[in-house]
Amino acid sequence: MNKIQKKRTLLQEINYKYIQEQKKLKKKRFRLKTRLMLTIALPILLVLISVKAAQTFIRIKVRELFAKPLPEKVSGKPSQPVPVPKEPVETEILHPEPVSKEK
Repeated sequence: MNKIQKKRTLLQEINYKYIQEQKKLKKKRFRLKTRLMLTIALPILLVLISVKAAQTFIRIKVRELFAKPLPEKVSGKPSQPVPVPKEPVETEILHPEPVSKEK
């Protein structure tokens, strides 16, 4: 079966062209947004993430460096616990005092 093609009126033709042009413009806008995201926003995001990762890496390395004992104070003998002298604590008794004196 052959399809019969209908002739469009002038208004239908204008409407069809207008819709086609709108689709082209929408596609161009999408491509432009995508191109801008890939060329501007993505590299900035990558730089920010790499800077943050480098800061974290440096912070971890500095912590590891300062967590180790100093080389000149390390000796071959195991350390002994140091005794702490015990002193009794004086107890203090508090007596409540009235705020105002009434007669």
